[in-house]
Amino acid sequence: MWLTKTTSGMLAALAISILCAYFYPRKESRTRTPSVTEHTASEKFVETEISVDAAIYFAALKTSVNEGPQDQSIRTTREIQEETNQPKHTRSIEKYLENQSSIAINHIESSFNQLETTIFIESVKIKSEKERKEWEFGNTDDSENTPAPSQVLTETISVTTSPTVNQMNIKQICRRDILHNRSRICRSKCEGNSFSLPGMTTCLPWLTCEHINSQVKVEQELDNSGTVKKVYLAKWSNYTVAVLRLKDQQYRADFHSGLEALKLFSEERGVVQLIGFCDDSHTIITEYHPLGNILNFLRLLQHDDRFKSHNTTAVRFSLCLNYAQALLFLHDHPKGTRIMCDSSQLGKVLHQYLITNSLELILSDLDAVPLLESDSKLVCGNRILNGDLLAPEQQWTLESDEFSADKLNRYDEKTDIWKIPDVCNYILADHNDIIGYHLFDIHNKCKDQRPEKRPTANQVVDVYKQVYKFLIGD
Repeated sequence: MWLTKTTSGMLAALAISILCAYFYPRKESRTRTPSVTEHTASEKFVETEISVDAAIYFAALKTSVNEGPQDQSIRTTREIQEETNQPKHTRSIEKYLENQSSIAINHIESSFNQLETTIFIESVKIKSEKERKEWEFGNTDDSENTPAPSQVLTETISVTTSPTVNQMNIKQICRRDILHNRSRICRSKCEGNSFSLPGMTTCLPWLTCEHINSQVKVEQELDNSGTVKKVYLAKWSNYTVAVLRLKDQQYRADFHSGLEALKLFSEERGVVQLIGFCDDSHTIITEYHPLGNILNFLRLLQHDDRFKSHNTTAVRFSLCLNYAQALLFLHDHPKGTRIMCDSSQLGKVLHQYLITNSLELILSDLDAVPLLESDSKLVCGNRILNGDLLAPEQQWTLESDEFSADKLNRYDEKTDIWKIPDVCNYILADHNDIIGYHLFDIHNKCKDQRPEKRPTANQVVDVYKQVYKFLIGD
């Protein structure tokens, strides 16, 4: 190592200070050693008691030493003479200090290398966080990675919420929106009594009467109003929402039964999202889905050029799978088994489900989903039912007898299973020819005259999943 007398003396003094700090650390360091998890990113590299200023100084000193003469063996006769004339013990001390200085410099260099690595890791983390946020809000270019229409359009990732949302981990639901060039659009997955719309990073409490009266602006009535309620298009905080209002006071009980069901199932993915309600004005606010109900969406697939690329067997059958999953959700819910009572006609069923922008089928009409008591059966209404979807046990067979509600057959959730083939076949239309063979057995079992012999919704879903995997080649 090339050193002048001045540099050697200065280096020796500093080396002694460092050695003292190194071999005699502070008392605090001896009594308690922080765990790895307690170090911040900027602290991890400072494993010794050497201060940052001293480390920088030694790094500069090391640089100046390395920038000395290229041939360190070239030394003047006078320098050699002065060194040999020094007392032996003095030369030994200087030699020792030089060695210890080299060790200290190497240690500092190692610390700086560790710092450089730590900074690199943290920069990678920051970059990854930025890319994740861009992914969530659809700001990335998906032109090369856009999946086929038959692929799953919904993805779930976990993120950490801001301190204002209970300091808990919440999930972001990210969907590919076919109405916005299949860009990824995310929102928070909320717990009960709250909601979140696309683009929101947090959850808001359900809107109250005060909010609805002052903030929700109704624009027009939609043509999918039913017997119980009218449906309107409205604006709230730059979002388009759906407003449901009681149509006739005689259906007040049905209207509020649907509201209670929406509250109960507000956290379920397969149910339209509740945004708010007002009991005083018999008003419900839900998320708006512009693709409309099943019947409307099937028309779009058939006649609208914008959706022709989605008119595939896989897309249509994915709706069949969603329909079966909705029944499974109703039948096997932890809070009890429920039956779809308002499903005696195919047209009614097709109006009770909506299609999201990510091509998922969700349940929207919950006015008539009564709870089935444990180990018992029920009757949907107190009148004779009519319709093309009625299961055998729902039909009035005592034609010669005078009608009496007491004589109506009682039944369970297996009436919903009977209707699955009819609904799915309608959704598939002429695409049924492609996969009808794979569905023949399960649909045959659904149509068994004996309710107890029909499969459960879970069994139907399992078969449908297998057929769907076959379609997409998974």
